Amino acid sequence: MRVSLRQLWVLIIVFTFTVLVSAAQDSTKETVRVAGKWSVSIQGQRGSRTQKMTIQQDGNNISGNIQGDRGDQKIHGNVEGNDIHFTVTMNTPRGAMTLEYRGTIQGDSIKGTIQGPIGQGSWSAKREGE
Repeated sequence: MRVSLRQLWVLIIVFTFTVLVSAAQDSTKETVRVAGKWSVSIQGQRGSRTQKMTIQQDGNNISGNIQGDRGDQKIHGNVEGNDIHFTVTMNTPRGAMTLEYRGTIQGDSIKGTIQGPIGQGSWSAKREGE
């Protein structure tokens, strides 16, 4: 199969345009700032409870802690655009248990799901005044 110079230029232009559009879409997904103090509400199999969460942020990486009825638990995760994901590992009488939090950030609110070894629940958070 023989490709003409004109066909080659069209392919180069189409490829370049596709790469530029893809790069523009990626740059519009700016990471949301979540650092600060949050009031967290959790709904699970054992009912509802509230906790306090403090998040530190370095680019897309987050760390911090959640203060609950089992004491302070460390969080580690990331933020991409307005999506947040972090894990909490806590010691229980039955051994260590890891919970996986996923959520969507909208302004000063977050809503999402928690997945753990005993099932799934939901959570929401409101940013506290700084």
